[in-house]
Amino acid sequence: MQNTKDKILNILGDYCDGCIESGGKTETIELGFSLIKKTGKLIFASHPPEGECIHIAPHELIAGKQIFGSWGGGCKPDIDIPKLAEIYLKGKVPLEKLISRRYALENINEALLDLENG
Repeated sequence: MQNTKDKILNILGDYCDGCIESGGKTETIELGFSLIKKTGKLIFASHPPEGECIHIAPHELIAGKQIFGSWGGGCKPDIDIPKLAEIYLKGKVPLEKLISRRYALENINEALLDLENG
């Protein structure tokens, strides 16, 4: 995951104020937590398998990082989607840099297989 972290930080240029993780793996929750600033917030909107645990340093919580889980999303679409769109339109989220490949709809199975394989 360190290589992934380095690549993401290279794209962003700095640690994040916030991160939303939705991969459903303890490794990606831990990665998201490692990408936020000392006063940052991580929301994981996923559900790792029952019994799996995330590993984070308690000192990071004491120093100000926050972590939240979301069961079922906790989203208010009428409020949240316009806010997210505004943040994106202001150029604060470089989504284009995170797209490594595009697929036509008829290649959806190939896309899902590539996603599964990392």
